[in-house]
Amino acid sequence: MDETRECSLRSPLSKKSPKKLFRFNELVAVYETWNRNEYDRRGIPTTRLDAELIEQIKQELNDYKAYEMQVHESSRQLTHFIY
Repeated sequence: MDETRECSLRSPLSKKSPKKLFRFNELVAVYETWNRNEYDRRGIPTTRLDAELIEQIKQELNDYKAYEMQVHESSRQLTHFIY
């Protein structure tokens, strides 16, 4: 079943905004993951982030984007790095 639904993204300030269409994919993918006792998804409260940890996170993210993330060659120049 290929459903197409109309979605209005109009803001109260704009009088004539184009309507967007979206479709649900027929393929539903379900992946195994860890349960909440095995993997804590809450993260670190932002109040506990110091400058050194923030720089470490930026570097790790930039390294992932530069060396591990699969990006099509023609899109590589669009990859955003955090400085």
